[in-house]
Amino acid sequence: MKTRKGKELGQYIVMDPDICHGQPTFKGTRIMVKSVLEMLVKGGTGSGSRRRMMAGSIALQSLRFSHLQARLS
Repeated sequence: MKTRKGKELGQYIVMDPDICHGQPTFKGTRIMVKSVLEMLVKGGTGSGSRRRMMAGSIALQSLRFSHLQARLS
């Protein structure tokens, strides 16, 4: 059984060195938080699964993460 090396950054976001080179991603996916934030900044709503992914608390969690990162830098 493989042990997790990742770090949880909230309810939906994790950082794992084995996934996307340790970039923050949404749990259980390889969707990077920065990709979602870039789509939101560009005003994109996407369609289908992207729209569902960006809706509600997942988008809110990515915005909270972005705010935290900005405060730390």
